[in-house]
Amino acid sequence: MKPTAGRYDLTPAIWVYGANMILLALTAIGITLVIERDIRHRLVPSGRPEYCVLITSAILSMAIGFYSPDSAMYAYFLNLASPLVQKWTERV
Repeated sequence: MKPTAGRYDLTPAIWVYGANMILLALTAIGITLVIERDIRHRLVPSGRPEYCVLITSAILSMAIGFYSPDSAMYAYFLNLASPLVQKWTERV
């Protein structure tokens, strides 16, 4: 059996990983905003909805990690819904 974060009570590691994912997503969103400002038009596939899904899954993972570290990383499966979110935001 492989060791998990929950087995060794590494809840702070889950929080650090989640914070890292959030910062990376915010950086990517910032980069797309700077690019759009510089070229003076909106990028069609900006990726911002997908980054918002990543931020949401990271926050959810951090919250779950507080109560159940064994299950915290399952929250990142929410990212599989990113293509659906992208299609939904293109229609709106």
